[in-house]
This record gives sequence, structure tokens and C-alpha cells, in this order.
Amino acid sequence: MPALLVFMAIAVRAGLAGGPETWVPVRWQGGPLELQRRAENKTLPPDPAMKETIANWYDPATLDLLRDTPINCLLVTWGTGGNADTDAQQQNVVRSYAGQAHTRGLSVLGLVRSGDNPSSVAERTAEAGLDGLVVEGDSADVARFIPEVRRVLLEKRSAAVVFPMIAAEKLYPNPDWPILAVADAVVPGIQELSEEAESAPSSEPWIESNIWLVRSIVSWCGSRPVWLGEWVAAKATAGDYERAIADAAAGGGQWILAPGDDLRRGLLMKQPEAVATWRRIAAGLRFQQEHARWRGIAPFAVLGFIQDRSLKDRTVSDENLNLTCRRRIPLRLIDRGELTASSLAGLTAVHAIDLVQPAESERTILADFAESGGLVIAGPSWKQVEIPKNQDFAVLPAGKGRVAVYREEWPDPAILSQDLVDLLGRDNLGVRLFRGASVLMNVSADSANNRVLVRLLNYAGEPADSLVVRVAGEFRKASMVTPEGAPRELALEKSAGRVEVNVPSLSVYGVILLEK
Repeated sequence: MPALLVFMAIAVRAGLAGGPETWVPVRWQGGPLELQRRAENKTLPPDPAMKETIANWYDPATLDLLRDTPINCLLVTWGTGGNADTDAQQQNVVRSYAGQAHTRGLSVLGLVRSGDNPSSVAERTAEAGLDGLVVEGDSADVARFIPEVRRVLLEKRSAAVVFPMIAAEKLYPNPDWPILAVADAVVPGIQELSEEAESAPSSEPWIESNIWLVRSIVSWCGSRPVWLGEWVAAKATAGDYERAIADAAAGGGQWILAPGDDLRRGLLMKQPEAVATWRRIAAGLRFQQEHARWRGIAPFAVLGFIQDRSLKDRTVSDENLNLTCRRRIPLRLIDRGELTASSLAGLTAVHAIDLVQPAESERTILADFAESGGLVIAGPSWKQVEIPKNQDFAVLPAGKGRVAVYREEWPDPAILSQDLVDLLGRDNLGVRLFRGASVLMNVSADSANNRVLVRLLNYAGEPADSLVVRVAGEFRKASMVTPEGAPRELALEKSAGRVEVNVPSLSVYGVILLEK
């Protein structure tokens, strides 16, 4: 066998088949240290069988569960923090387990806490041959912890990557982080509200989704992977796992799969329900990997949403983006530093509320956009204007276009998102969804809009039936793909420069492909 092929074969067995951009992660926590930590934070199940499952999770037999799945990156319990005996036991079992995983072409990352001893963690990581470390904890502690760990790893000639998993608001495009991992993602689904609460910002159910968050991070992190870390409910169904995977993927990211204790125990016991759930999870992950190229397709947009990531408090800005996505307004994110006339090409409107004090150059770009027929949504610093007491904004003519000037620097996000729909006009959104109160969509298109992808995600526990998707443009063919089966063609109804597609039923996730 030629030397190059020999090396490639060894690389696959050693877990080196691909870098971070190819990893499909799973929280795979266990061992004596995990048992101790969960006892300390009171998340250890009382059932002795469950405790046994956690303690013995690094039996090589559990690697067999990953066969026929796309999962290739294990996040294992690592670090220090137990007593000396517990730490030693954990290091021994993980070192052996990681070796077994590498022979199967799997990468292994250690989950550590920023409060652990950085030098000790790094030394043991190098000795065990782990592929990397994921650091959890307070962002300030993480900032001190990671450089020390990286320094020792370099001394030990280890190529292990190190990156944090922290709150989204603390993330920034650090060039040393090969993956941007969010610790505080929401569990996708329909939020249960009390009888007194409103289902706002509309009469539709309140949807918990990460699509807006992932799109925001992807817009400024370049091609690096974005991971979302959170646990689904203890008694999660297969649909709950599928929804979490699809929600992250719809925005261009990846969900860190975290199988619950019941599922893990059921898999070891070969319980039919657990096995069926695992197969559906694997199918969902495989579907996303098979269509990973879709992440690189540009968003279909009528609205440009300018983000100023230098804002000290991004709470309202983020909520504006969240609710704009929930209103199903096709948008393109534009970093404030990248605002140019060309960045607004093809758009109908610009959301410029983040520009609390626009620079003269920014004002010129936006004014020219409005003069040419666009709509600009701006705050009170745009121009002093009389706004009637019963109104939140005034619309000023500007050449062929308009500027909507708000009274407040930060209008109420719920009201603003509804105003956007009214100002744009529902028939001018380019893509509309009907009969889908529990469904969100994310739309992408190639540069000429010859191929349009409409990702549909149902957040309810029951299927969404009789959906209608209306898209502006002339298309000759429509098909739909889902994780459940082969692609199928959909009937197109054409009229007045647009098409309508009927989706009889959507269980969790599906993608409509329209072609001209």
C-alpha cells in the first residue's frame, strides 16, 4: 500500500479523519467524576440502575451505540475537581476509552470547568491524547483559564484544540477558537404560558427558537462551526431531539446532542422505544450532514438588519432580531462595520435601529438607499420630527422611498416587529407561510434566485397540516425533502408572478426546493 494511503488509513483509525468543521458532537458524560459532580449539583437520579449507567458509561461497549450514526465527536467528562482517587479513576477510564474511540475514527474532547487546575488539566489531556477541551464556566474565569491550558499543551507538543462554551452575549470571534459554542441556547418548542399571560407578540403561540441566534453568530464568525449546548427535557421524546437538531441546523449551526439518562439506560437495555428514538435521532443528524452544503447558501432577503455588536447591552437588539425572525420576515444580517451601498443591494428595507447615533457616512448610505426607493427604519437621532401622541413613529418621504423615524431609541420589540410587517406590506415579503402558526421558516437562495430553499420547522408536538408556502417568482419545479424519507415532488400553483406550494403535513422538519 502506498505510504500516503497507509497514513490516511491510520489517520481515520486515530480519529483524525477531519477537523472541527467535520465534527458531529454528542455529550457523552460518565465515569466516577461525573457521578460525583452530579451528586454535588443534585442532578443525580435516585435509581441505582441509572447511577450504574452513569458510572460505567465508559465501558467500550457504549461505543457500539454510535455505529451507523454520523456522530464522530464525543464530549466526555474530564478535568479535575474530585478527590484524588476519583480524579485518578476518571483519568484512567477516559484514557482507555479515548484510545478505543480513536480506533473507530472518533474524536474525543474533554469537558472541563474553568475552576479546574489548568496546568494539571493540560498535562493529563496531553497524556491521554485527547483531541481537544471544551471549557465551561463563567466567561471571566474562562478567559484566564484557556491561555494557561494552551500554553502547557504547546509545551507538551499536543495539538489539542481548546475553546469555551459560554453565554452567547460573551462570545466574540476569537481567532484561537475553532468552534463557537453557546452554553445558553433555548430548548426549541412551544412555550407553555399561564392563562393570564399573553401569547404575544401576536395571537400565535410563543415559539422558543435559536434560529435568530445562530444566524447572528454565523454572520460574524465566518465559516467556523457554531454549536448550541443545552439539555432537552428529562423525558424528551424523539420529536424533541429532532426539533433541537433541526432548529440549530436551520440557522446554520449544530446542536450538541445530549441523550438523557432514561434514553441511555434504555439503549443499553435494548428497549425498543429507546432504540427507535435513537434511530430517529441518527436519521435527523444524518440528514443535516448530507445537506451541510446548504449552510453556505446566502439568505433570501427583503430586509437588511444592521447589527452593532459593540453595544454594551445587546438585550433589546437581540430581541428585535428574534421577533423579526418570528414574524417570518426574510432578512439579511449586516454588521455595522460592513455597511456599504453594495451590502444593501437587492433589499427593499433596512432595519437601522442599532445605529443609535449614525455616523455621517452611514447616514449618507441609508439616505441614498431611501432616495432610490427603499424603506429605512431609524431612531430619533435620524431627524427631529413631530410625532403624534398616539403614534410611535412618523413616516417621512425621501425621494422615491421613505424613512420611518421612531420616537424612542429602542422601541418595544413586539410593536416594532409588527410595524415592520405593516410598513413592508405582507404581499411584499417575497415568501409567505399560511396555516402554520407553530411553524417557522428560514429561506435561502442562490445569487440569481434560480434555486430557493425554504426550511420549515414545526415547534408543536403534533404535525402541522395543510401548510401553504407562497414565493415570489416563476418556478418550474418544487420538491420537498425530510429526514423521514426520499424527496418528493410538490404541485405548483402559479399566478401573477408567484407560486404556491401545498404541504399536506409537516411532522418536524422539511425543506422545500424551488427551481426555475
